[in-house]
Amino acid sequence: MIDYKEKDKRPRSSDDCGFDCFHKIHECTPEESLGNFVRCSRYTHRRWLLLLSVLFMVEWYYLYNYSEYRKDLESNIYKLGYANASTNNHNVPGEADLVYKYSLKNSSEILMDYKHEYNSSYYWFMSMKHLFKNIGEEETRRYSEGVPSCQLNESSLGPILVDKSIPDLKWVEDRNTDVSPGGYYAPVDCRASHRVAIIVPYRNRKMNLAVLLRYLHPFLKKQLLEYRIFVIEQYGIEQFNKGTLYNIAFLESQRFGSWDCLIFHDVDLIPEDERISYTCMKYPTHMSPSVESQNYNLAYETLFGGVTSLMPDQYIAVNGYSNFYWSWGAEDDDMYIRLQSAKLPMLRYNSTIARFATLPHERNRAGKDRYFFLDYSKLRYQVEGLRSTKYKLLSVVKRKLYTHILADVNPIRMKIAMKSIMRQLAKLFEWERRNSLHECLDSSKEPRRRKDVRRKWKAWITMLLFTSGVYYIYTHRADLFPDLFERDLPVIAEVVANTEAYTKAAKVLRPSNAVDTIESYDPKTLEYPDEAIKYKNESLGFEAEARTEAQNMPTCRLKEPLGKVHINKTSVNYTDENIHPQVKKGGYYRPLDCKPKHRVGIIVPYRNRLHNLGIFLYNIHPFLINQKLEYQIFVIEQQDKGLFNKGRLLNAGFQEMMKFNSFHCVIFHDLDLLPLNASILYTCPMLPRHLCAKVDDTVLRREYNMTFKFKSIFGGVVAMTVEQFQRANGYSNLYFGWGGEDNDMFWRLRAAGYPIVRYSKKVGVYEVLPHDREPENLFRFHLLSRAMERYKTDGLGDSEYYVITTKFYHLCTYMLVDINPRGDNITEINNKWANTSVNTVNYKQ
Repeated sequence: MIDYKEKDKRPRSSDDCGFDCFHKIHECTPEESLGNFVRCSRYTHRRWLLLLSVLFMVEWYYLYNYSEYRKDLESNIYKLGYANASTNNHNVPGEADLVYKYSLKNSSEILMDYKHEYNSSYYWFMSMKHLFKNIGEEETRRYSEGVPSCQLNESSLGPILVDKSIPDLKWVEDRNTDVSPGGYYAPVDCRASHRVAIIVPYRNRKMNLAVLLRYLHPFLKKQLLEYRIFVIEQYGIEQFNKGTLYNIAFLESQRFGSWDCLIFHDVDLIPEDERISYTCMKYPTHMSPSVESQNYNLAYETLFGGVTSLMPDQYIAVNGYSNFYWSWGAEDDDMYIRLQSAKLPMLRYNSTIARFATLPHERNRAGKDRYFFLDYSKLRYQVEGLRSTKYKLLSVVKRKLYTHILADVNPIRMKIAMKSIMRQLAKLFEWERRNSLHECLDSSKEPRRRKDVRRKWKAWITMLLFTSGVYYIYTHRADLFPDLFERDLPVIAEVVANTEAYTKAAKVLRPSNAVDTIESYDPKTLEYPDEAIKYKNESLGFEAEARTEAQNMPTCRLKEPLGKVHINKTSVNYTDENIHPQVKKGGYYRPLDCKPKHRVGIIVPYRNRLHNLGIFLYNIHPFLINQKLEYQIFVIEQQDKGLFNKGRLLNAGFQEMMKFNSFHCVIFHDLDLLPLNASILYTCPMLPRHLCAKVDDTVLRREYNMTFKFKSIFGGVVAMTVEQFQRANGYSNLYFGWGGEDNDMFWRLRAAGYPIVRYSKKVGVYEVLPHDREPENLFRFHLLSRAMERYKTDGLGDSEYYVITTKFYHLCTYMLVDINPRGDNITEINNKWANTSVNTVNYKQ
């Protein structure tokens, strides 16, 4: 106990109290200052309540967006083998040297027997650091004792004229035959003074990567460096996390030996001068102050991005990059704050020499929470970053010009764990509040006596009120925030139990966007005619004008109550502009008096049902307009007269649809089904939704005087978000004839970890228009028996089609598509996957 009886014997300071100041305030504070403590604590309580309210709103946002369905998804997402998945999708080693690749192991399990669901990456790195030198000896060039050190002739260095044309990667490899596999190089006739690791984060920018490798290897060899280029790619279609990729690449690069310097390099920046030294200085260095995209001007003084260099010890001292920044922006600014907090000054190259050309690229959308995390960067940098990096390493492959690292940064688990992050921020803020209390007590001079107050029961009451408030807001979210949430309609709680499955990212239409080009048939699309170009310009102009006007408009709200829909079975001419004049050309509609919450693409497969098409378009437009949606209807017709393949048509329609607009979700709609209840919402669902539900025949006969003959599992009319459809790899391409593709989609979604939701039998009611059924698919049961085994390699990612024509009628956008451009033998394709062959007619188209 500190003796305060002698007033000036020892001054009060924050060191006297420490972290127990709030619990032992009487032991650290003189009796006459208790009144000052109450006054100061009131001030700190206000700050605490203000932060608590902010944390509560952020935590509730993440808790709602990643609910129990997402927990079920992430708990089963990593249970199947990664080796097969990565081989089929991203990595085809070919002649490259496969360094290490495994399925259910963490990256820490390669060198030690450590069982954990995720990597405790930093602690594993520190504990195994002594082993890295032995591994690095295999990669380090052996020099004899008589080999001199390399002496750089600076007079031979000068400006570089950057040609942004895209070279062939094989051509670049032929020009760099002295580079060892994995992008490793060391001078032969002298000993390099620096060992440099170049780390390049990458996803879907193969053309930029080829240009960078073309210039980077000659550039580095001319500086007489011993170096290796690491290309770290993020697996999946989730939001890009550049900071986590840098942390993963740092940890995995240590397996190839110890490095003197780390260069963090954007894939779209090319150096324009050979005098830009790619080595490390005494302090962290910003190497790209003059960039072409910024007119060769520094954007702002605290910029530390683009191309930067740090020593490994400096990178560990600042705890690496933050893992919190998803999508574009702020991870570089966070690193600057970390450097300042660790008292590491930042150096910057001369902007007249350090000039970089910018390659064309599409920037990711900015992260929503980046400014919030930047405010607390100084408080959390010691506990969040390299030490807390968790990831799944899929493969490390030595290519000719670079070492390719493929990793899954797992954003789903990270976002669900946001509540623990918020609690950590709260603890850090409490530490800051305690220090501020000491400053307040020391600066106060007003003595005032006040009895101590009991705070334990107040804390419990505060906690109870806070929990009750969270529960009330969550349960009444639709009423409190009508603009954010749509009203819940009665939905059958028919959630499908997840099986052990792996979520595959669907390949895009052109496989050339991946790092490794897989030899495949490149789908072709005809040039749009003049009418199409004119329509697209008019449509985009109308859309931009409408969105500009809609900024100050209220959000569209659905009118209630909703009742039955009356069907008019008059077949109309879908080219007549007098029918539904509010609909724009191409079947596009957007409300002009409010801002729609959903942008929906509706895909309708079609062949030889012109009468039903007129009835469908005449009735569906008023139904959608009443729901205040922004939508466009696409009618996709199969070109040949062979067996109908609904799955291929829907895959082709989806990929062509995404070229017109950035749709939020897609609805696959049979032409012969019309909704009878206005409560069926054609909006974007949180989970895949079966709109055409299982309905009791007695209810139909009593209320609608009709019968519903077929009860499908996931067919007729279904709604999904774009991401969900891509994760399931679209529809199967193998079902020629009637039946099977809808059931196959059910199992694909189940394998991808998505439960299916349905409307209740009183809501999801549809009328069936008379039609002739296509010939049955004789292979459908054999194909369904292996649906979950096949969905990773058969679907949207490898669909092949040819768009013959595109026409923009008044009520729809019409496309004629050849779904079998190669003329493949259908029987051989089905026998490839069927357990037994069916000896029937040869279905060659």
